[in-house]
Amino acid sequence: MADEERLQGEAASAEAASQQAADPNSAVDGGASAADGAATQLESGTYEIIRGRLNSHGQDLRKRLGTLNDGRKQAFGSIETALLGTERITTEHNCVPRDMVSVGSHLLFGYNVTFGLKSEISIADVFSVYSFAEGKFTPGSLDLIADDRFRKDFEDVYKYYKHATFARFFQTGVHLFMVFRVGVSVNDIKSFKWAI
Repeated sequence: MADEERLQGEAASAEAASQQAADPNSAVDGGASAADGAATQLESGTYEIIRGRLNSHGQDLRKRLGTLNDGRKQAFGSIETALLGTERITTEHNCVPRDMVSVGSHLLFGYNVTFGLKSEISIADVFSVYSFAEGKFTPGSLDLIADDRFRKDFEDVYKYYKHATFARFFQTGVHLFMVFRVGVSVNDIKSFKWAI
């Protein structure tokens, strides 16, 4: 009889162990679930503490930066910049814009166009000139850069260099440079220098 009781006790223990293994979150006495709840509450409390500290430090940093910026404005002066509006410009072909520069009262816009079967690239395929009046850009003529020598040199760049593309404008002092990338390397460039 003692053996039967011992076997029943072992079976009950094995059944309880299998239930706990099947559901590790359930506890036989309920004490483990209370400890888990306290740990979750502690973790969320820690998160809130850290978040509050970061917010406090962020506000303090913004305040100190504002004070520093106000001091800079008083010492060196400041011109406030604000966006007055946006305007679109259109080109004859779909293009990849590369750069733009203001030349007097005109805007010179440079871009690249991929032509499949076109054998010669002209100045109008890479540059556009616009005037800005009454809040709108109006297309202008290329007379601003229509120099015979430039036209020939420009056509030669696209004729003799297979990978020629317009890269950017560079303005220094009274000179404007039109930079063209003529090879696969970044250092393979040609530039045209203009006095403005």
